[in-house]
Amino acid sequence: MYQERQPPPSSLPDQHPQPEETLDMNSEKHQLQRTNSLEKHNSSSNRQEQHRPKASQRRGCLTSWHLAAAVLGILSLILLGAVVFFVLKSQKQQENLENMVREKENLQSQLESCAKAWDIKGNWTCMTKNCYHFSTRKDTWVNCKKYCSILSKDLLKIDSKDELMAIQSKMNHFHWIGLTRARDKSSWNWQDCSPLSLDLGLTESSNDNKCAIISPSVVSAVQCTSKFFCLCEDNH
Repeated sequence: MYQERQPPPSSLPDQHPQPEETLDMNSEKHQLQRTNSLEKHNSSSNRQEQHRPKASQRRGCLTSWHLAAAVLGILSLILLGAVVFFVLKSQKQQENLENMVREKENLQSQLESCAKAWDIKGNWTCMTKNCYHFSTRKDTWVNCKKYCSILSKDLLKIDSKDELMAIQSKMNHFHWIGLTRARDKSSWNWQDCSPLSLDLGLTESSNDNKCAIISPSVVSAVQCTSKFFCLCEDNH
């Protein structure tokens, strides 16, 4: 009877893995890849965390920036206030200067008007260190004082006997001098408020006579409302 012969078993190892072994290897491979991926992700996250500033550091930076901004703001306000102050002060000084210029111009105009109204005329005589102006217009003592003031001068003040004699030698009329007294029997004072210390031989006929005049021969006390020529002195 014919029997089918079976092929002999191969002595070589099986070159193809079994299905279960293949699954195990694939699983291990996937697990390894997953582990590597997680390690890379963790490494990248760690590097990002290292480079990323911490919340406390960010808060510190913000606080420092806010403080610096506040200080700069305060300094800016102070500087602005100082600028405004100096601008206003400069404007005020400019206004004061302009007012002074206007006042000077007004005063100059008034003096010129007064000079025209007074019709200033007269003779100038200079002796030693002083010059004297003999007016050609008669007026009261107060108005003669104003007249000399327009010329930037004062009524005559006699400082010595020599000056008295020199002045009298140049005179032909009665002239007001800068000598007055405030009340009856009070002391005589010059226009600059200094007391009379020189013996001028002043003659007084009445207590109502409170202003002094000079003539070629005498110094007399008369009423201040009388009218005589003015005698101005420039002793500057």
